[in-house]
Amino acid sequence: MIVNNIFIYIRTASNEEGAVSRQRSKLKEFIAELNDSNVELHVTEIADIGYNGLTNERPGITEIIERSESGEIDMLVTTDPMRLHRNLTELQKIVDKLDDFGVIVEFCDDSQILQEEDGVDVDLLFAGTKMNKEHGE
Repeated sequence: MIVNNIFIYIRTASNEEGAVSRQRSKLKEFIAELNDSNVELHVTEIADIGYNGLTNERPGITEIIERSESGEIDMLVTTDPMRLHRNLTELQKIVDKLDDFGVIVEFCDDSQILQEEDGVDVDLLFAGTKMNKEHGE
């Protein structure tokens, strides 16, 4: 699959500029490593600053879903799964919806420890979704 339209997603509950810039730096570095063939990529940043990861009411996530549905996004990159949602059931819903729209979801740091919650099988959480690392690495 050719990936031209990459969206990066930043979320932090605080308004601290350091948290935002750390995420942005990680994401840009990750995309540079992905683009080893130096293909021109269109990278768009969407951020939810000051939003808790447990709420579903975030304008950035809403925009990502809408733009995914319309085919504007080939790949979504965020620093770790918990940026999308801190509840595993809700996280699964977001990842499944993006996958249904053909969006590749990548996490540049998937070492975030996920624990079983609400009956979600963490080992199967991202089944069918391309990730940049294998579990356990």
